Amino acid sequence: MKQIFVSSVQKEFGRERAAIKRMVESDPILKPHFKTFVFEIDAPAADKTTQQVYLKEIEKSDIYLVLIGDKYGYCNESGLSPTEQEFDRAT
Repeated sequence: MKQIFVSSVQKEFGRERAAIKRMVESDPILKPHFKTFVFEIDAPAADKTTQQVYLKEIEKSDIYLVLIGDKYGYCNESGLSPTEQEFDRAT
């Protein structure tokens, strides 16, 4: 089964991210072949940092789907948003 990682600024596209997950996982053609990872829904409780979790999930994913809007998101100590870090890792 292939994994789709859905990326975006969470607050800007929260409903859309959840809708993509519902659509893929309920569609009779897509469901047998794909699962989605949406951080706020699927992130496992772990002893890892948030950044470690999403970057590891990108490495496990076959498809990276990014929704780009008006918001950049917050910046970490390196000056990058999580969405940009995800994009960098995916590419």
